[in-house]
Amino acid sequence: SFNIGLLGVLLFFIVSGTVISSSVERSPSLGVFWRQRFWRLFPAYWASLIVSAAIFLLIPSELNSLVYGHLKERFWPSFAANITMLQGFIGFDHFIPAYWTLGFEMMFYFALTAIVAFKLGKHSHTVLWAITAFILFAGANGLMKGAHVGSFKVILCGYFWMGLWVQRMLKNEVSIEQFWA
Repeated sequence: SFNIGLLGVLLFFIVSGTVISSSVERSPSLGVFWRQRFWRLFPAYWASLIVSAAIFLLIPSELNSLVYGHLKERFWPSFAANITMLQGFIGFDHFIPAYWTLGFEMMFYFALTAIVAFKLGKHSHTVLWAITAFILFAGANGLMKGAHVGSFKVILCGYFWMGLWVQRMLKNEVSIEQFWA
């Protein structure tokens, strides 16, 4: 079957990987990059969390269990975890199901920060090939063991890295042949 929503998410991850990697390279420092990211993402995200929490608290419990049933027992801890955008990685439910994509984006920010902080950009080909190999191995290994959800998450990370490959290709640091390989 064809899922247009999933295709949109995958394309978003590729574009996001391209744009974020360009953005981190253009920033004068990692501190500036993180401040810009923070002010671009978190205020709107937190506003949506507050509105979502208000809806949960204001609507009758028989209705909110239909919408927020998965949060009912751990509402406030889940709310606190969602403030970080990393709720899916620290064992909490997403307040709004679409928030899972933001956690992946944050992980990509952390990975790019490590690449810049450890000055691995000089070795971009090696880093890109190593990460690509890891994603392919981890995804295939998980699929062979029947861990479809975990493998899917690893494969999703690969789409961010594909965006990094696109960015390197646009800068003429990676050839079209290397990109397609």
